[in-house]
Amino acid sequence: MSFKIALAAFSHPMIYDSTAERERFVQEETKKTGAYLAENGFEVLNLLEQNFAPGNPRYGISKNSEADKYARGIIASGSDAVVISLTQWTNPHLIVSFVKQVSLPCCIYTSGGIDYPGETTAAAAYASMSESSLAPRNCIMLERFREWNKEDMIPWLKGVAAASKLKKSRILSWGGAYGANIPYTRDDDALLEDLLVREIIIESEDVISYPALEMVKSNQARIDRFYQWIVDNGVKLQFDGKMLTRESLNLQIAQYLAARDRLKEMAEENIVSVSIKCHFETSTSCLGCTECLIPAFLPFGEDNEGQRDIVPVACEGDIKGALTEAILCMLNPGVPPLFGDVIVHTDEHITIANCGSSSVYWADPSGVRNALSKVSILPQLHGRSGGAVRYLSAPGEVTAARFFRFKGKYYMYMGLGRIHDQTEYTKSTHGVHWPQTLLTFDSVSHYEIFRSVPSNHMVLTSGNSIKELEWFCRYNGIKIVRCDNPDSLRKFQEERI
Repeated sequence: MSFKIALAAFSHPMIYDSTAERERFVQEETKKTGAYLAENGFEVLNLLEQNFAPGNPRYGISKNSEADKYARGIIASGSDAVVISLTQWTNPHLIVSFVKQVSLPCCIYTSGGIDYPGETTAAAAYASMSESSLAPRNCIMLERFREWNKEDMIPWLKGVAAASKLKKSRILSWGGAYGANIPYTRDDDALLEDLLVREIIIESEDVISYPALEMVKSNQARIDRFYQWIVDNGVKLQFDGKMLTRESLNLQIAQYLAARDRLKEMAEENIVSVSIKCHFETSTSCLGCTECLIPAFLPFGEDNEGQRDIVPVACEGDIKGALTEAILCMLNPGVPPLFGDVIVHTDEHITIANCGSSSVYWADPSGVRNALSKVSILPQLHGRSGGAVRYLSAPGEVTAARFFRFKGKYYMYMGLGRIHDQTEYTKSTHGVHWPQTLLTFDSVSHYEIFRSVPSNHMVLTSGNSIKELEWFCRYNGIKIVRCDNPDSLRKFQEERI
C-alpha cells in the first residue's frame, strides 16, 4: 500500500512580467520536490507537466479556472494528499481557492532562496485560510515546510495521507460488536464514519459459517492442502481428542478460507480491516468452534494458495480495535498489526496474549517458514472446540496504540515500547495456550500503564511510527495520550477526575 501525493505550483501573478529563467527555476524545484517524495516511497502525480508547453510558458496555476481544473484532476486521480511547491510570490487567493476545492490534506513546501522566495506567500496563504472559523480542516491544517527540514514533511504526509485514505475505505464487522459481552467493543458507527472511515459494514457470521460447513462437506481437498502447508512449514499440532481434533481443526481451516473467499467477493469495497465476534455465537453456539485461524492467517500475507493481501483482524467485535489496526497498517504497510489482550502487568513487563491467536507474522518476521516453525496449535481453553495458535513474539522496537472514546471525545493511547526476547511462556490461569508478547515502556512504570490503559485490547506495529500517528490524530482532531510519557499520563489522569 502506497500513498499517492499530487504536486501543485503557482505562477507569478499575471500582472507582472516573468522570465524563462524564473519559469525554469519553478519547474525544476517542483520536479525536485517530486523526486524527493518518490525517493521516500510515495507515488507522485504532477499534472502541471502536461500543461507546461511553449504555448503556455507560465509554469503553475495562474487563474481560478486552472485552480479548479487541477483540483478536479487531482481528486479524480485518487490522490491522498497534496504538496504545494511554492518558490515565488503568487496570488494567495489562488492557493486558498485551490486548497478549498481539492478538499485533501495540503502542505506548502518551499526551497527558499534570495532570488525567488516563497515564504511570504506561504504565510499570507496560511493566514487567509486559518482565520476563517468556517474553514475546512484541510485549510486549518495547512502545514509549512522548508528545504532544511524537509525530512519532517515525510511523517506529516504519511499521517495525513493515511487519514485521507481511511476516509475512502471500509471496515467489515462479522457478527457485530459486543463480543464476549464487552460493551466498549461497540461504538457510534455513524459518528465513526463521519470522523474516520467511509463505512462500517456489518454482516452476520453466517457468511463465514455456512460456507465453512459446506467446505468441510464437499471440498476436503482444499482443507487438506492448507493443513499440509502448515505441517510442512513446521507448525506443531497438539491434538487432545476433545477440544483440538482433526475435525475441529478442519472446521477452523475452513473458517479461514471462507473468510478469505468472502473478502475476495468484496474486493471492490476496499476493506482495510475486519472484526470477528466469535464469542459466544460461534465459539459455543451455532458452530461450537472458535475462529482462531482467521486472526492468525488473514493478517499474514501468504498461505498455501500464494501471496495474499494483509487484512488486520480484531476479535470480540472490537470496532475501535479494528480501526486502530487499519491506521497502523496504513502507516506501516507490509507489517500485520498485532492485536491482543493486556492480561498481566509486572514491574518488568506487560504481557499481551490474545484469546486464541494473533498474526503469526510476529513469531518471526524474517520469513514464512521461520515464523510457522515457531508456531504451535494447542487445545483452546474456551468454546466447545478448536485450537489456539501459540507463539512467542520476536523482540524489537514497537509502536503501541489504542483508539478509544472518553466523555464523548476520541483519543489515541500511544507510545514507543519494545518487546522482550522471551524463551519460555509466562504462566497464567489464562493465556498459557495463547500467543504471548512481553512489552515494556522504559520511561513509565507499568503500574501507571495499568491505571491508565483505556481497554484490555492493544495493537502493536513494528518500529517507530509515533510521528506519523501523531499527525494522523492531529489532522482528525483526536486527542493524544502518550503512554510512554509520565507527564502525558498524569494529565490524562487529571482529565478523568
